Amino acid sequence: MILLCHDLLLLNAFVRPGPYLSYIKHAAKTLPYLEYLGHWMEATCAPPKWKFLREDLSQRKRRAERTKVCIIDYVAGQPATTRDCNTLKELQEALHNCAESVEQPQARLFIVEDLSREVIDHLGSHQDIDPLLFASHISDYMFHNTRDRWVELPGLDVDARQSPHFAISYLRARYFKTDKEYEKAECQTGLFNVLRRLDSDRSRDRLQNGLLDLADASVTLTRAKTSMWYKPKKAGTPTTG
Repeated sequence: MILLCHDLLLLNAFVRPGPYLSYIKHAAKTLPYLEYLGHWMEATCAPPKWKFLREDLSQRKRRAERTKVCIIDYVAGQPATTRDCNTLKELQEALHNCAESVEQPQARLFIVEDLSREVIDHLGSHQDIDPLLFASHISDYMFHNTRDRWVELPGLDVDARQSPHFAISYLRARYFKTDKEYEKAECQTGLFNVLRRLDSDRSRDRLQNGLLDLADASVTLTRAKTSMWYKPKKAGTPTTG
């Protein structure tokens, strides 16, 4: 109980809920499947990693503010213009400039690599994005325990077709020439905020040292996701995705 209280003090001392996180925490009271997203944003990454991060304030700050966003504007008859945002300040300025711009493009695309609490908070509140987009993207679990409060029950196909967002799940094969390369890649995936892991079961070891391959070379699979969201075009605004 003392450890739990200590963890909560550390968490509350670090997290200053933005408008989008505050909305998620409020909505989760009646929509429990948003609870996991709220925990994810508070922990700054997959909640199971909290035990490794709870006293490392610098790493939690880096994870919370991690930003890698590219904004592409498309205007008919002109080359596309791009803006790279590699810091939270750059993203804030870009969103402000987008809102203040007099000349609006026909379409605007935000490409986001990985996710972080601040990126979700700023993009979610600025573009009024359905939290289910982020909730469906942050983990790579094939299924949840049916007793978990955050389980989202499957919806009707007719509802899915009308939804402005969707996620595509697929497997990506990764080839490593040596065990050292595999261990380095496994460490790198642990630095992602979204949960992405190298699936290395017993077959990886069993299939090593074959006659037609390098010694110690191996192949693993990664459960990957690409998520898409769009806002239909209205008068005076671009189509945004």
